[in-house]
Amino acid sequence: MTEQADCAIPGPGEPAQDFTFSGPRDHGIPELVHLFGIESPGLTSSVAIADHVAEILQ
Repeated sequence: MTEQADCAIPGPGEPAQDFTFSGPRDHGIPELVHLFGIESPGLTSSVAIADHVAEILQ
């Protein structure tokens, strides 16, 4: 899992990121977290994703 500040949109030939999170320190909107790229593995990872979102909002 990566945060927006740690990654960019991959270019041609570059591997895609699994999950990307964009939180308040990235976009400046308090209490808003965007989650990108969460597909079927997201169900298996949902508890870890929730923990990471909670960390972002602290």
